[in-house]
Amino acid sequence: MGTEDKTVSRKNNNVNALELKEVTSGYSYNRPVVEGINLQVPKGGFVGILGPSGSGKTTLLKIITGLHKPWYGTVEFYHYNNGGKPVIGYVPQVESVDWTFPVTVREVVSMGIWNQSGTGPMINKVAGEKIRYVLENLGIEEYMTRQISELSGGEQQRVFLARAMIRFPDILVLDEPTSGVDYNTRETILEVLANLNEKGTTIILTTHDISGIAKRLPWLVCMNKHIVSEGPPTEVLTTENLLETYGLVDTESVGR
Repeated sequence: MGTEDKTVSRKNNNVNALELKEVTSGYSYNRPVVEGINLQVPKGGFVGILGPSGSGKTTLLKIITGLHKPWYGTVEFYHYNNGGKPVIGYVPQVESVDWTFPVTVREVVSMGIWNQSGTGPMINKVAGEKIRYVLENLGIEEYMTRQISELSGGEQQRVFLARAMIRFPDILVLDEPTSGVDYNTRETILEVLANLNEKGTTIILTTHDISGIAKRLPWLVCMNKHIVSEGPPTEVLTTENLLETYGLVDTESVGR
């Protein structure tokens, strides 16, 4: 890529990939982490979720992927031909990974298609070709036999992106995919995501990077437990919304 940041450009359509209706959930009784979430994500959309640590961003992604159940409300998926259920790829935060576990890059990526790659240490030929193809596209094929713990933060992030991509998901969900990486790696990841989005993949990601990521996405959701505002970044990234999102002002005083 060039030296200048590029804005992801894709027009959202009028067909929803998924919809959250009045979703409330958390981990301790009567202490919701997300509350009353109503959100529509268009099929083929590219949506960023912006908020501070503890705002419920990761919990929201886990609800979308089915890793965490809402206390109240529903998550509905639309317009998929395979029984109404989309294939979802999930890329967790790199910080949540146990790096002491002895596993190679190739083995990590094969976990994304464990039901196709066979059991045990042997990976069948078809799965092996898929793994090589995805790693080539992310520029990390040379690390295939390396231990995951030996890689840099940016390389590790691309490995987990490869694990999600190998399923060719309808919806790709990423939790802070550019956290802790350098500028060039950030741009590589964003370019990969933009290319996937242009091919029709619906992408939802969380970020804390306002200038490098949030401002460059077609649709942005500011949240802190609830949705503060959503829309194009030029409309959403106002002083008032950011103050409410980052908890620096009593929400009852906004607009006074």
